[in-house]
Amino acid sequence: MVWREWPTHKNYISRDDGLVACKVYGHIRARHLWDMIMVSTYDYAEPGFILIDRVNEMNNNWWCENIRATNPCGEQPLPPYGACLLGSVNLTKFVRDPFTAKATFDWEEYKEVVRVFTRMLDNVVEVNGLPLQQQRDEILRKRRHGMGFLGLGSTLTMLKMKYGSAGILRVHRGIAARDGRGRLGSGPGACAREGPRAHHERGV
Repeated sequence: MVWREWPTHKNYISRDDGLVACKVYGHIRARHLWDMIMVSTYDYAEPGFILIDRVNEMNNNWWCENIRATNPCGEQPLPPYGACLLGSVNLTKFVRDPFTAKATFDWEEYKEVVRVFTRMLDNVVEVNGLPLQQQRDEILRKRRHGMGFLGLGSTLTMLKMKYGSAGILRVHRGIAARDGRGRLGSGPGACAREGPRAHHERGV
């Protein structure tokens, strides 16, 4: 028997420090298990694999939640009753003079769309439509939303860029960096308009 952190204590034996008793049914060589997982993932795209301890180490909300799983696609680690409202920006809309020698990416417009879209997703939190009260409480406490982008391959083709070239890497990094900086830059404005969330005030 080993003592581990567990998301619930109901119907489990637990210690005063909160750890739960877990029965060891057997042992397997780590390398053999890894190889089985990787072969199955390659052949069948299952099972999913996640280093959940690493996820929790990098979680900005580490102090108020413990993440135990992701959504089915794996891009959004979530706490109990967690939900994340997702949206994507179509990158092809920012290509000017596509398929020509003058083709360019409109970085300024992209930056502005990221800013506005971040505000829009935050507003969507207010009308989330989630079915369970626990889900609604969770999303209003933390206001999770995720903005991604789509059409990267088509965008690079429209810019007449060769796959794997140094230019493609620069564009890709630029898109991702401006996406991240734009969203982070929108946070202080939202806080100024609406005030800090209750769980952030408790954590300060």
